[in-house]
Amino acid sequence: MTDLDVLSAGLHRLLLRLAGWLPAENLTYARGWLGEGDLAKTVDAIVAWQEELGYGLSAAETSLMREVLQELGFGPGDVPIGQVTEAAAPRATFTSAGPESSLIDGAAVDYLSRQPGVTNVWRAWRNGDRRVYLAQATPETAVWDIAVGAQRYLVALGEDFPQVEIFWNMGELTEYTQNVLLLWRVEG
Repeated sequence: MTDLDVLSAGLHRLLLRLAGWLPAENLTYARGWLGEGDLAKTVDAIVAWQEELGYGLSAAETSLMREVLQELGFGPGDVPIGQVTEAAAPRATFTSAGPESSLIDGAAVDYLSRQPGVTNVWRAWRNGDRRVYLAQATPETAVWDIAVGAQRYLVALGEDFPQVEIFWNMGELTEYTQNVLLLWRVEG
């Protein structure tokens, strides 16, 4: 992995943690920029949205964003990084069935399952109105590339602002992601 891959992986983890805080549209845009390699735009958006939405960022997350900007040639004050504040993840309710059955679900699961490095795929509904696709991948997989590819595929199928969340290690799951997997342990 290159230095930029390591930083991209860090930003991907940060976006996983912000799932539930960021509106679906924002998260879709941020994952798209990350998947396209626009790390500066990803960081800039995270900072702007923090001010707007009030979510917390840890010291490690703000340090990561500064490191990304430094690697890209920005100076210490070029993009003001938000305050370090800890905040609990917002609560979301997940169910295995949503308001409508769709061929999109099968196509999404099939697409993700065929990606190199993806080992497991789950689908849930967040708050009864938003599909969330969750996938696990091997540690060396550039999951941000798969996420943006899956988003593009789902948009082409008619899904507005698709939510595709891919993680590497069960030990690094956010509370939000754990709730999706808990649903499948209880209902599955």
